[in-house]
Amino acid sequence: MTYATERRAIEVYLQANWQDRTPIGFDGHDFEVVANSLRISIQNGSALQGSIGASKNRIDYVGNLNIQIITEAGTGSQTWREYAEVLDGLFRDKRLTDAGQIATTSEFIRFSPEQQHPYISGEISDIPFHIATFIAPFVRYEYP
Repeated sequence: MTYATERRAIEVYLQANWQDRTPIGFDGHDFEVVANSLRISIQNGSALQGSIGASKNRIDYVGNLNIQIITEAGTGSQTWREYAEVLDGLFRDKRLTDAGQIATTSEFIRFSPEQQHPYISGEISDIPFHIATFIAPFVRYEYP
């Protein structure tokens, strides 16, 4: 499995489950930022050995899904908080297949690994927008 498969699985899952709540700007896609929209990026981190002694040791690729929740500036926090609640439900303790479906047996991506749960990392006012950043930590499993 690859970084490209990881990205595709996350995008498919989010698109299918976010439905038409707001427009979504995926990394590398044409997107015009508007109030009440999301902008997505995936940040990869460490690659760790996840198992010991197996004939094919597991490698754990750790990362964060960063979702900027873009709302209208000067209108308070209610709207972005409502979007954040939905996102939290979509990503807390979820496991995905490489096709972006909920995994029932063999998982490819696990959100909320090792007591790391989704959170809001910060907010910024960038007139005419307010941007709150939702972070969903994940690990991707690979068996080389």
